[in-house]
Amino acid sequence: MLYRKILSLIVYTVAFAFASGVYAITVSEDITLVVPKDSGGTGNVTLESGSTFDSFIVDGSSLNVTLSSGQSFGLSSSDNLQFTRSPSTETSMSCGSSTSSLNLAPTTERTYVITMGAACTNTNTTSSTSNDSSTGGSSTSGGGGGGSSFSVLPLPPPTTTPPPPVSELSPSTPPATDLAALVELLIALEIIPPDKADQARAALAGFSGGTSPGAAEKCNFTRSLTVNVTGEDVRCLQQYLNSTDFTVASSGPGSPGNETTFFGPLTRSAVAKWQAANNVSPPVGYFGPISRAKYDSLVE
Repeated sequence: MLYRKILSLIVYTVAFAFASGVYAITVSEDITLVVPKDSGGTGNVTLESGSTFDSFIVDGSSLNVTLSSGQSFGLSSSDNLQFTRSPSTETSMSCGSSTSSLNLAPTTERTYVITMGAACTNTNTTSSTSNDSSTGGSSTSGGGGGGSSFSVLPLPPPTTTPPPPVSELSPSTPPATDLAALVELLIALEIIPPDKADQARAALAGFSGGTSPGAAEKCNFTRSLTVNVTGEDVRCLQQYLNSTDFTVASSGPGSPGNETTFFGPLTRSAVAKWQAANNVSPPVGYFGPISRAKYDSLVE
């Protein structure tokens, strides 16, 4: 029961401290603890609502509490237990006929060790307000005869990783060949009007800067090629056609040095002319098995 109560206190108060950004812990409601007495047995002790502290450790039969200046800590006992505290500086204890209470209110940081003894035998109120040189450091759990201890310690301030500089987030430019394929697709779908097709190709050619045409190499065709197909084999076919008398385009995408990976209407037209000249029937611009065989016979 004791450990469950303390654990509930830890979970609640740490969450409160983190959310508020203040490391002091505040108790929002009375918490009843069943604690061992130094004389043997157990007794009921209430950690009073409104208590504030920096750390709270249950160590065997003693309670170790660290408070900063301006904080206060209150305990009461319905079993009328005698509270012994060390040091007694800036503390007060009331011992009544049926209940007892203890209040700690230091003006400087202190760590108090509190033990619970037998029931009070008088009804006097004792207090000590003198200031001595004893100040508390960070609380640690001692031997305590093998008893378990729970501590509430200040949380470190949260850390964040700064975002990378804007200069490191430079966008990449897509290859001109991909843009050319996209333009040809937009033309084929008539998203770019037919009367604007040449203008779009010319604008793209100006963007990409073009390249010098080179000698065509033999292509390795492993599939049939037709309109809307993309790939490096399409580029190789365009390079082959441009190296013959069946130029795909005179300028812009598909022209010598500006071959693309997109099989569009211009490529189909050039393939159809090549088929007609080489007796491939029907000459409709579909580059299938017959066309591939003819290509292999012409290019070594």
